[in-house]
Amino acid sequence: MKPMNTTETLKSDVGIIQEHALLQEKLWIDSTLTQFDDVLRENYDKSLECFSDAIIRHLADITQAAKGALFALKNDDTGANNFLEATGGFACAIETMPKRVFRMGEDMIGQVAKTKKLVYIDDLPLHNLTLNVAAGKLSAGSLIILPLVFNDEIYGVIELVFIQNLASKYLELLPRLGNNIASMLQSIQNNVRTRKLLDETQEQAEALRAQEEELRQNLEELATTQEAMQKKQEEIEQVNHTLAKKEKVLEKALQEAKAKEAELANVNEQISTLHTLVETSQDFVAFAELTGKTIFINKGGRVLVGIGLQEEIDKWNLKDFYPAIDAKTFEEEMLPKLLEEGRVSSETCLKNLNTGKVIEVSNTIFLIKDPVSGAPKYLATITKDITSQKRQERALLKANEELKTQEEELRQNLEELSSTQDSLLKVRDELAVEAEKSRILFETSRDAIVVMDEEGMFIDVNEAAVKIFGAIKKEQLLGKKPTNFSPETQSSHGGKTSTEVAAQIKEATMKTGTDTQEWNFKKLNGNIFETEIKLVSFELQGNPYMQFVVRDITTHKQQIRDLERQLSKYQTTV
Repeated sequence: MKPMNTTETLKSDVGIIQEHALLQEKLWIDSTLTQFDDVLRENYDKSLECFSDAIIRHLADITQAAKGALFALKNDDTGANNFLEATGGFACAIETMPKRVFRMGEDMIGQVAKTKKLVYIDDLPLHNLTLNVAAGKLSAGSLIILPLVFNDEIYGVIELVFIQNLASKYLELLPRLGNNIASMLQSIQNNVRTRKLLDETQEQAEALRAQEEELRQNLEELATTQEAMQKKQEEIEQVNHTLAKKEKVLEKALQEAKAKEAELANVNEQISTLHTLVETSQDFVAFAELTGKTIFINKGGRVLVGIGLQEEIDKWNLKDFYPAIDAKTFEEEMLPKLLEEGRVSSETCLKNLNTGKVIEVSNTIFLIKDPVSGAPKYLATITKDITSQKRQERALLKANEELKTQEEELRQNLEELSSTQDSLLKVRDELAVEAEKSRILFETSRDAIVVMDEEGMFIDVNEAAVKIFGAIKKEQLLGKKPTNFSPETQSSHGGKTSTEVAAQIKEATMKTGTDTQEWNFKKLNGNIFETEIKLVSFELQGNPYMQFVVRDITTHKQQIRDLERQLSKYQTTV
């Protein structure tokens, strides 16, 4: 073989470096997508505004954007005309945006939504687009407008502004993140519609007890609701399918990393990169001998099963992390099957060694073979906490059963109504019992609940509301308005007066049916406390009413302010 000259050697080295750089970039993109999926799931059940703020904040952190905003696709009252409205911002307040609503095709935001195509503008002229900072103004270097598209449907648009031009890896990453965000926006909108349908069903059920035709309509709407719940079940199954695919991708990545150890000159860097991915995962990832004796457990796994981050793990066996019955199954069934088939997947339980808490998990165990002999050498496990998912599945099954029970009860009520007036009286009595149950739930709720009339007067409050406002009895609150228990101005609403902000919130809630806001209340002793209020408007016997739930977030807001001060101090030091 002819020896390679210096030029050929350099070209070979450059090729290896380029290949390594591409691999590093791919691993970074895959890791970022996985971590971002966790962010999406964590904010799945929040309001659209909270979800938008969380998403745009994380996108800004990932891409180092200086400013950004998320615009969600909405419909007008007729449902025929779509428009884009700002629902979340980073380094900007939605209320102070020069323009926060765009029609389809209007300006660049509306045009990107209409064409579903990304727009990226770099090398912006100096002072053409500026960003305000405490020391003055900075000139933006580039701008990207990203459509949020899922199944060829547009769900929103994200605008990000950068000080410098954007690296190529972000241009590859952002469309994939946009697809995931659009998928979650679709789910959130479906949930909102489902909740709205459920609310309408409850209102119609109470209004239609007087006549047979109204009961028939109620049955039809219950059937529609059941179809919506079935659709929700299908979405959960789709999420499960996606999670299974990601587990296979991670398994393949681990095996490929092992195979390339003998081939790549920079094996130490490869292992370090893979170790970082595993350590940042929230799943339980472990390597063990074929007997189950542990060799490695990642940080997320240690937290899940209650092992100290610095604790030695060579004294542990994988079976120690299972409850007694599951440990026996692991030792007597799963390990023999793993050695025979090379891979075992199941849903089982782990336990936290500190608290004794049992955790429902999705468990995948596979063999790692010797690259030379092909003989089994180690085993690896990827275990995901599915407690929340299983809870949702059980809740969905329970809701389906309750819907079936309600449907059967309504059918029986319909038959009884057509045959005898006594049955109608029985239904009335049963509804009275249910109303009493609702009243008991209202009175015993740990959340503070207030009901207001059309004039904004408190007409009913529960004991939790009496306590949170520092009162002794309900009579101290009834007949009053929210502004009677509020400071003169609201700091979380730009310093506007409480009266002005209260009127705006009331108008928005009566128009949309629901709203969530932050509000500063004042106890009877004069102490100010920060809250999150969730409002719902409803109609009873032709009269409009409004109910809101109050949650004290003073401690949470103080923690955020402390963290912001620490970050500011750190950035100043850097």
